[in-house]
Amino acid sequence: VLRVAFLSSSVLELFAAIGVAMMAVYVGFSLLGVLNFGTWSTGLSVGEGVFLLLVAPEFYQPLRDFAAAWHDRAAATAVAAEIAESEAAPRAAMLGQGGGAPALPGPLCLEFAGVRIRGIALPDFVLTEGRSIAITGPSGSGKSTLLSLASGLLARQHGNISVCRTNLCAQSADAWRARLAVMAQDVALPDVTLSEWLGRGDPTDALARAQAVEVVARLPDGLATRLGATGSGVSGGEARRLCLARAIHARRDLILADEPTADLDAETASKIIAALKALQAGGMTLLVATHDRRLADALDREIAL
Repeated sequence: VLRVAFLSSSVLELFAAIGVAMMAVYVGFSLLGVLNFGTWSTGLSVGEGVFLLLVAPEFYQPLRDFAAAWHDRAAATAVAAEIAESEAAPRAAMLGQGGGAPALPGPLCLEFAGVRIRGIALPDFVLTEGRSIAITGPSGSGKSTLLSLASGLLARQHGNISVCRTNLCAQSADAWRARLAVMAQDVALPDVTLSEWLGRGDPTDALARAQAVEVVARLPDGLATRLGATGSGVSGGEARRLCLARAIHARRDLILADEPTADLDAETASKIIAALKALQAGGMTLLVATHDRRLADALDREIAL
């Protein structure tokens, strides 16, 4: 892509540069009296020559614009095949329909036993109501995969996952997810107002507990701001705090958080850790994947992958 783009840009820039240079040569030799064609009635004046030199680059600007457009086209054409290949690739099976359902009844409990997926063997554990577990380990060890399995977004290949003393399967997954709030590692904010995305009701308390009040205060329209799918207008750390506020505002029983303190400075990360601990003290259950040693130490138990 770069080779084609730079080649096309170089060729078009070359013609534009030659055109401007030829204009400069013509103006110079006309003012010296060597050339006496191309003008009407009288010879070329100094003012007219300067004017021609000033407008010559603008005359060839469409060539430069065409080069930029060609560069964009080359990049889009190159990625189109990758997008088509990605869309055609087989998708990992998700349990349930992904729709709304009444919350799964019973005391909250999540249990992994002999679970394996994609060649990764995950440890056995039991997470009960009001407790917290930190999932640690190097990148690629399966932390995010474990959270996806726990929410039913991935189907296990071996072993058993039980939720509220019920097997996590297609029939129970939607009801189980009705008790979950998920804080993803990659935050994608949809093209709706922030208040719509956070959910019904007044989110002030959730924003305060997630240390995100000042983030909203800096937005041009506050809670009425539309951030778009890329979250433009907020940094990565700010987007994570807004995502945590959304999870808190959902008032679910279990928060699945993937790297909640990533991209945060030490002071803000400490506040987020304190907020998570306060949530647990209020009866919420936490399952957190993290590289943050301070966060792992603050939770009840650590499972290293």
